[in-house]
Amino acid sequence: MTGQVDLEKHKNDTVAQVVDIFLEFAKGDIKKQTHSRYYRAYVNYVKDSSFGKIPARKIKKYHCDDFIRTLINGTIVYSYVCQIKCIVSRAFDYACDREIMS
Repeated sequence: MTGQVDLEKHKNDTVAQVVDIFLEFAKGDIKKQTHSRYYRAYVNYVKDSSFGKIPARKIKKYHCDDFIRTLINGTIVYSYVCQIKCIVSRAFDYACDREIMS
């Protein structure tokens, strides 16, 4: 995946903003139906969550572990948890590649 990102503009982005940027970027690389499913998962579980509000540059492994634990202990099926985990992981990879986070 390529694409230029204004680092100064994104230095204070939250986890939710990073996921949103990634989903917008990935729109052309994944099927429309897959993108819609990913976006619904983002809106329902990441966007307004406490995890989603953490500044991306300050994220630690324990934040991710706590978020996944919260999802697993919730009312959603494990396969959906795995999908959310995949989306966030891909968004973090995208952000690290573009030095939005390290």
